[in-house]
Amino acid sequence: MGDVPLLPPDNSVECFSSVQGTTKHQIWCFAHAGGGAAEFRKWPSLVSSDATVFAVRLPARERRFTDKPFESMSQACNELASSIGPLLIPGAVFYGQCFGAILAFEVAAALSRGQGELPSRIYVASQVAPHDLCAELEVEESVALDDMTEFKRKVIAYAGVPAKLVDNSDFWMVIERALRADFQLMESYSTDSVTSFLPIPIVAFIGDDDPLVPLEGVIRWGELTPGFEIRRIPGGHFLNRTSSSEVIRSIELDWTD
Repeated sequence: MGDVPLLPPDNSVECFSSVQGTTKHQIWCFAHAGGGAAEFRKWPSLVSSDATVFAVRLPARERRFTDKPFESMSQACNELASSIGPLLIPGAVFYGQCFGAILAFEVAAALSRGQGELPSRIYVASQVAPHDLCAELEVEESVALDDMTEFKRKVIAYAGVPAKLVDNSDFWMVIERALRADFQLMESYSTDSVTSFLPIPIVAFIGDDDPLVPLEGVIRWGELTPGFEIRRIPGGHFLNRTSSSEVIRSIELDWTD
């Protein structure tokens, strides 16, 4: 058990659980590209009463909308590790959705370079392994952030955002700044900067109806950990939305190990 200290004043961490006091379990959530902490606001109603749900919030969205975006993946992960580290309790787990899975993995790597607590498992959902993603991005030309047509194409291809939403002007006005910030992070991430190994088990979730994520790319997460498992979940690409109950149930079953 652990007492939850005060959250960082920069709004980089959100706690949606109604009680932040003594808790036995923690789930730390990292949203997809362009997403924010609010993606997980309903999760506390789905988890057991002795679990607390935290969500990470990057700059350029929600209550950090006017904050300057991170300039690199290393900066993002080091600063997030500094925010998260004091709050972690033994047995805490990370859950990353899509690009959030990459962030969760590299934040755990940043924590491993310090002296603090580490997550006991990392759950990566709907995302190929980081070295697989980097290899794919390196083949592609850099995202032309000033070319709106090309940028929107990349958003549909890499962030999994449906074309009908990308073409919705009201939606785009809200999400564009965060997406640009996250694609800049992707651009700064290269094969050479991928953490080669973490002594933390990784569980990969993949939706039965996900048309975007190839199984062979998911399997490569197993090269980065001493313990790897793939779990198929009924649902599509955004499992945190379509299949949150199934995902949480799978996580909670591990707490009885």
